[in-house]
Amino acid sequence: MNEGLRSKKLPQRNPEVSLKQLRYFVAVAETGQIQAAAKRVNISASAVTDSIKSLEASLGNRLLQRHHKGMTLTHEGQQFLGHASAILNQVDQALNLYKYPAVAISDKLTVVTTVSVMGYFLPTPISRFMNSHPNVDIKLAEHSRTQLEAAILNGEADIGIAITSNVNEDDRFSTETLFQSGRSLWCSATHPFAKLDEVSLQQICEQPYIQLNLDEAERNTHEIWDKYKLKPERIIHTASVEGVRSLVANEQGLTILSGLLFRSWSLDGGQLQSRPVVEMVPSMNVGLLWRRDRETRPALQSFIDFFKQEFGLDKPQI
Repeated sequence: MNEGLRSKKLPQRNPEVSLKQLRYFVAVAETGQIQAAAKRVNISASAVTDSIKSLEASLGNRLLQRHHKGMTLTHEGQQFLGHASAILNQVDQALNLYKYPAVAISDKLTVVTTVSVMGYFLPTPISRFMNSHPNVDIKLAEHSRTQLEAAILNGEADIGIAITSNVNEDDRFSTETLFQSGRSLWCSATHPFAKLDEVSLQQICEQPYIQLNLDEAERNTHEIWDKYKLKPERIIHTASVEGVRSLVANEQGLTILSGLLFRSWSLDGGQLQSRPVVEMVPSMNVGLLWRRDRETRPALQSFIDFFKQEFGLDKPQI
């Protein structure tokens, strides 16, 4: 059913909201899939579904809409996501003091990453690692994906944190995907597409397209267009994610990008919506990358184990 920009109110049963409900909601919002969210938070898919239903009942609003490929945020859900993420971040910062006691490992690690990973993912988990490993000296460097791979292979870097879905299969590397971020259409909140449950690539091609030129985003987009033998008639290029948001919010065009980068507002006060794409669009995967044949020193192994623990990869699926 097409609910438009605003979703229907639900009868409010219980105003209390738990941190678990917030975590499960954020996981679904960021992955766009119940199953993927369940894997991230290490519980069953049915438990995630029940938690979301209970949260929506407590708030009296629909936060998520189901479609044939997963879930997408309603207008209210997009607004609530920012608050939920901020609350969880504050709680995690407090709990981190006790969750990760100081580890007595002394060493140096050079960690390389890419622009979008540095800007939208890495600061929080890397800070937590440094706080719990005060004697591990971390040197951070930012490179393109190809430069990152070369730095790891020639020994200039110990490990990389990158968009692993862009990494070509190579037996010289070991990889560990930490999470998947689904791609969707971004449009202005006032654009006609914002009222649709999903939008086809053919419909998108008929509109101006905003192409992000950052971390191989253009290559990823071309792969989508080439697969379906389509291409937008007019393309506007920018290397700025904020530029993409402002252009989209001001109805200068549309784009397809991952949930990791999505925010429902632009710096100039515009409002954005995300909508599922009818066709199958690959997700953006973020993870670790290190050289397979190098000795895994205690500090490096602790780094890998820490990030796996952060994203629930060290526990069996329930």
